[in-house]
Amino acid sequence: MPEFSGSFSGRATLQTTIIASDVPDHQLNLAEIRGLQKSSDEKWNNAQLTYWGFADLVSGSGLQRGHFVNEHADGDRHLGYVRGQSNHRWQRDHP
Repeated sequence: MPEFSGSFSGRATLQTTIIASDVPDHQLNLAEIRGLQKSSDEKWNNAQLTYWGFADLVSGSGLQRGHFVNEHADGDRHLGYVRGQSNHRWQRDHP
């Protein structure tokens, strides 16, 4: 299998957060992130990535799910999904 490396630079183009009142620090997040991939592989270099994701977090930890599409310069598209678990713990600056 060929080896290549790369990076992604994107920004949230749409983002919404709902504060749920059932438990402290419960947030429901929905976002669209768009950007370009840079890669040593010509097929993936400058591919446009769009990601739509949802997170259900309590104190920064919880389930994350989303769908993405990579659009290549030659017109090819790769679609997929992401499922993950965030275990981010952070401390507030104030009580």
